[in-house]
Amino acid sequence: MKPLNLTGRRFGRLVVGDRAENDVRGKTRWAVRCDCGTTFIADGTKIVSGHTQSCGCLQRARAKAAQHALRGTRHPLRSIWKEIVARCTNPRNHAYPLYGGRGITICARWLGSFEAFVSDMGARPSPKHSIDRRENDRGYEPGNCRWATRVEQANNTRTNRRLTANGITHTLAEWSRISGIPASTIRVRVDRLRWPVGRAVSKPLRAKKLGVVDLGDPLKAARGQYRAGGDA
Repeated sequence: MKPLNLTGRRFGRLVVGDRAENDVRGKTRWAVRCDCGTTFIADGTKIVSGHTQSCGCLQRARAKAAQHALRGTRHPLRSIWKEIVARCTNPRNHAYPLYGGRGITICARWLGSFEAFVSDMGARPSPKHSIDRRENDRGYEPGNCRWATRVEQANNTRTNRRLTANGITHTLAEWSRISGIPASTIRVRVDRLRWPVGRAVSKPLRAKKLGVVDLGDPLKAARGQYRAGGDA
């Protein structure tokens, strides 16, 4: 099939000139001139499809614009980044005793570059999400930080108690949601009455107090619904 005649046509920042020699695979190529003044040889298919729209200056311009936007004071993540830096490095910050004061640091990559922080963390999924550290004794660094909701963060605080029954571990709050038994009741059963955890999270309250007759098996529910992390 005879190739299209692209001579004189514009595609993005490119104006097509004369035909050039085909490449080693026989693909049609054209001499093109970019608006910035650069001339080069380009694949005709990529020109028509829009894959090649400039000599590379368009991509550089877009990257520069993105960097400029990141440096702007109105970027939605800048205040979060500044607060992390302050709580880890500034003894005058109200949160410093809980972070920098106890050895929580921010990695050099993030400390020195807001752009690197945004690149590693990505966009904030929603206004309900904030920065959470997976391991609370490690600092702010790639691999240890994620965007998490308030419920997810509550399940990850260093003061949140975890209980294990039949090889299944959940926080006290999660066991309460699974079993329908108030967290205070589970705590009394384990701490005061010295019940095994399995019994504490499985034995239903009296029907007249709870208002229901059958709670099902919370351990089975834990193995099923909460094996992949629950609905938090």
